[in-house]
Amino acid sequence: MAMVSRPLLAVLLSASLLSACGDREPERTGESYRYSGEGDVLSLAIASSDDTLHLVWVEDIYETGPIARHSRSDDGGASWSTPTNIDTGQPPPDRVHRSNDIRVAASGDAVYVVWQTRGEGWGGSGPMVLARSPDGGGTWQAMAPPATTEDSPSHGFFALTVDLDERVNLAWLDNRHGQQGLLHATASGDGAWTVKTVAETTCECCWNSLLHTTHGNYLLFRGKQPRDMGLAERRNAEDWQVTGRVGTFDWQVDGCPHVGGGLAMDTEAARLHALVWTAHEDHLGLHHLHRRTNAAAWSEPRRIGSRDARNADLASLPGHAVLAAWDQTGADAAIFAAWVRGDRPGSPQRLSNADHRASHPQAALTRRGGHVIWTERGEDGMHTWRMHTLPFPD
Repeated sequence: MAMVSRPLLAVLLSASLLSACGDREPERTGESYRYSGEGDVLSLAIASSDDTLHLVWVEDIYETGPIARHSRSDDGGASWSTPTNIDTGQPPPDRVHRSNDIRVAASGDAVYVVWQTRGEGWGGSGPMVLARSPDGGGTWQAMAPPATTEDSPSHGFFALTVDLDERVNLAWLDNRHGQQGLLHATASGDGAWTVKTVAETTCECCWNSLLHTTHGNYLLFRGKQPRDMGLAERRNAEDWQVTGRVGTFDWQVDGCPHVGGGLAMDTEAARLHALVWTAHEDHLGLHHLHRRTNAAAWSEPRRIGSRDARNADLASLPGHAVLAAWDQTGADAAIFAAWVRGDRPGSPQRLSNADHRASHPQAALTRRGGHVIWTERGEDGMHTWRMHTLPFPD
């Protein structure tokens, strides 16, 4: 696959750090890349495999409509392949947006993508579509999904991963049990899926997060009564067990906030990290929590960013620090990131401009550093995506 050094606009930025509520405009460290495409970017996702980054996004092309696209970088974001369309003859992305994103996972040359399509579900939502590339994104083929309209008219709010045994994992929400609930599926080597119900009742439309480690498998989701985040765990061949809430805020609300959370593991310290958001009036904002893998209790929630912090992600890589990324509205509207060292995040760094309406960051790590992507609106009014690479902390 041809690699080009500048299909993306690259801007080198200088170094400094920012306190979460500082008054001065911060400088930045690392490199920022802005995609220049043909249409509005509606949805976005990132995954890393070894030192390769895979980006997928949904671009609304004029007179064509939404299409899924892919690009890869084999050098930590210094150069990128020419974007290719993920066209398998299946229905195109529909009802995808930044809280119901297209998702990507990768292992070696195998790359997997899932998105939602139009259908007969609530608001015109429809079933999932899966695609697989055996050659790192050069060619794509349809992949049989673990759920169809016979199970539920629509499936969404995905988490897509490849576990330590090279098996594809997918978590999603659908209403096969009469209300929205959480499902998980694992694909065997022959492509057959094993589907399990994790929770029959959840919040209606918040994204889910999957994490696989040598200590176990973890699935973060939002509950319904209350609307706090819940954690399910699975070890070895055991079934999923919902082990409690991540942040006991007791937030009661009749409606979906459209906000998920993030999970990451500090393998050297055997410490699980989580970012969760609540709108409980006494705890409004984004919170960081952690716990040892052999413990049941989480730490007390610690607010990260301002009270306007909301959408967040976590990423980790064995032997390196954990990276947190989030967005904020209000006076400090921007994308922020901070390295988590020990049991708490360090000084935040501002990555975007306040006037770009940047939102919904996602994070991934390679040996070259931490990579944060988000969508933003440019001066021309078009929505595009940007990626910022941060060096590892000293």
